[in-house]
Amino acid sequence: MEAFVDAGINANWLLKGQGPMLLADYSTPAASELTEPMVVLDLKRLKLAIETIEEALTKHRRGLRPAKKAEAIMLAYQIYEEEDKEKDRANFDHASKILDRLIKSMA
Repeated sequence: MEAFVDAGINANWLLKGQGPMLLADYSTPAASELTEPMVVLDLKRLKLAIETIEEALTKHRRGLRPAKKAEAIMLAYQIYEEEDKEKDRANFDHASKILDRLIKSMA
């Protein structure tokens, strides 16, 4: 079996008849075929966005349905991303206050 795979034969094709016979026939989609652009997340920023939303919800004793909470987290992430580009701490603090007010009004 190992010799077949080393020769470029698909083990699934050999054992089950599934997929292409040759490993080389597996292809990754071209960039033009992808439906959505690749996004690289900043995990620290994502953590901050989640913490900001959760803290605001706790502070105002509110709750959000999962879909709405996900939207709020995405919005917080985007706001922090924009503020981080400006590297301005005052704007960053202002963004946090805006998010807090947003959660208060959403929940």
